[in-house]
Amino acid sequence: MKSFIAVLAVLFVFACVQAQDAKQKVAAVAEKCKTEVHGGHDVLKIVGTSELPKTEEQRCFLECVYKNLQLIVDDKFAEPGAKRLMMMKYGSNPDQLKIAQTEIETCAKEVKPTAGMKCSLAHNIRQCFAKEGQKHNFYIKA
Repeated sequence: MKSFIAVLAVLFVFACVQAQDAKQKVAAVAEKCKTEVHGGHDVLKIVGTSELPKTEEQRCFLECVYKNLQLIVDDKFAEPGAKRLMMMKYGSNPDQLKIAQTEIETCAKEVKPTAGMKCSLAHNIRQCFAKEGQKHNFYIKA
């Protein structure tokens, strides 16, 4: 029984470390992208929320973040990259992970760039996550 509890404790700590690693990775990428898109301090506010980007600067910043996190690869929503990130964030909570994976699978089928709108893919990914989040009362924040 003691060894079972010890194993559970180790798994819990590992899951917490992974979630913290995901937050740190997102924060580091956000800082890098802020510099790349020459964004003001306000662009950082959109990271970690379910808020839709309202300006081209926010869209391009978010698209940079998503590319660096491998949520966008070859100008397409990358389901494997999204699932890896969600495993890091929600791996310790199977219920949340299952909902996140369902939302990712749905968005992978639906999300496409919008013709004539610069950096539209990031906006459309975020919009899909927000729409799916309303259905499940669970918002992916990446």
